[in-house]
Amino acid sequence: MDCLHGLDQDASEAVPDDLLDWLGAPCEPSDIHVVDSEPNGLASKELFVPIEHDICVSRHDWQDMAARSISNNGFCVVRLGPQARFARGALLARCAQKSIARFRTLSGLLRERGIEPRSDRFTFGEICSRTPGGRRYDMRIPLQLETAALNRAHDGVQGSTISDLDEDWSCLQKAIDACARPVVLALAEARAANQAEDSEYSVTEVHPDSAGCVLASAGAPDQHFHPDGTAEGLINVFMPLVNVDTMNGSTELRFGSHQWIDGELGPMPRFAEHTVQTVAPDLQAGDVLLFDYRTMHRGRANNTTEPRPISYL
Repeated sequence: MDCLHGLDQDASEAVPDDLLDWLGAPCEPSDIHVVDSEPNGLASKELFVPIEHDICVSRHDWQDMAARSISNNGFCVVRLGPQARFARGALLARCAQKSIARFRTLSGLLRERGIEPRSDRFTFGEICSRTPGGRRYDMRIPLQLETAALNRAHDGVQGSTISDLDEDWSCLQKAIDACARPVVLALAEARAANQAEDSEYSVTEVHPDSAGCVLASAGAPDQHFHPDGTAEGLINVFMPLVNVDTMNGSTELRFGSHQWIDGELGPMPRFAEHTVQTVAPDLQAGDVLLFDYRTMHRGRANNTTEPRPISYL
């Protein structure tokens, strides 16, 4: 809460823009129709060929399959088995309730400052809504993984210790990391094998950067398609705390949209947008969606009366 009480609304240090682009301009009222098109017909005529993107951890090679999907498709879905989903059910439910309670507390603090969360744009250290009326809120949660704590200590950055932080969020982040890390390592290993020896990729360098929970409140409209940034080698990891479907707003992704090539006028999409299909997978609480930072995606509208919280690393 200190940041919300102490920082100006436009404080540049509040939340990094490159981590919150997907909450920004793309989030417009849903009655505005946007047609995706290629400027001046300059898009590549190459056709995209998708590969399997829905992977269950019961498969012996699930990490490699998920890595191949991210490399080719730009994303993958990792499904838990029934036993693992049951085991995490209580944890996910507690974190969902805590995220909703946190949002209500922060909303009250915002209103004390004359800010209306449902309609205003605001950026604070604890919570951010980048577009007026977007009704999507990014609530930052301290990164509680032991590896992150060690990295902070090594870098000389002040941060809370694991014992100071919420046990449920710590357990949740460890569960997300346990699913995502093998995939990211497999992806890095495959990239390194295809690169020169001086490649920037290393099979040992997987570092969580930030953590939080995105809550789409009831009535949140469709976003527009957008990437989270242009940096290569970054992976977003989503784990919904509730079941996610077409009613409460799944994440829609465009196949192959993370791949760019050099054109006559500069970088251009490798595949023309109008020729590439999209998918908006339904997710059960505890499933994991991983996608390349550059992949075009959007959150769909929440047409229910309940909030939809999704945790992320």
